[in-house]
Amino acid sequence: MATTGFTGAAAITAALAMLGPFGMIGGIAFLGVVGIAADGLSKFGLEALPKKLGNRAPSL
Repeated sequence: MATTGFTGAAAITAALAMLGPFGMIGGIAFLGVVGIAADGLSKFGLEALPKKLGNRAPSL
């Protein structure tokens, strides 16, 4: 929010608009997705992520 140059609610609105697509609503959705991903990682640990994804990495 410090990068916006605004204070209060205007700073929050501008920061959310910068985070996600489609303005403030996209920013709120982006925060929700990040929260769900962080919750899953905290439950299963970072070590479980490659096992869960399997061998889906694209070969170069």
